[in-house]
Amino acid sequence: MKFIQLSSAISALTAVLSTSPAWGQFTYTTLDVPGATDTIAFGIDGNNIVGRYTDSGGSFHGFLFDGTTFLTLDDPSAVTGPGLGTIAQGIRGNTIVGMYYPSPSWGEPYGFEYNWTTNNWQTLIPPGMAWGTAAHGVSGNNIVGYYADPYNYGSSTQFGLILSM
Repeated sequence: MKFIQLSSAISALTAVLSTSPAWGQFTYTTLDVPGATDTIAFGIDGNNIVGRYTDSGGSFHGFLFDGTTFLTLDDPSAVTGPGLGTIAQGIRGNTIVGMYYPSPSWGEPYGFEYNWTTNNWQTLIPPGMAWGTAAHGVSGNNIVGYYADPYNYGSSTQFGLILSM
């Protein structure tokens, strides 16, 4: 009886190990903003992809890739420098959301909403918040992200956030 159980277990393990891994069933395409030291994609809607890339000076820049062309997205209020700049994180239709760093000495970002067809940037700061927001996704009239506790600067106290437009 023990031999039959062991034999069944070995047969089952052999079947699992001989199955092709799921990752082999996909096609991979590299996204690489020309001249960037790195490129990271965060959001997709149809053929449009958003993310951030790092330039040779270490600054972050958001991007929109439409399947052919990369468009750089820099919030007009963002400062640049190593580890600073603009990061696009979500897209839905004409709306792109993300975060930017408003000051080199400020540790927390501001969230933004950007309409790329009208070139309209809007900073997202909920009532009662002075700083520390980020937008990560958008669907319909809702934006999700986080905010940091303004009375607990320097800590990791962050809370989920839904903004309704």
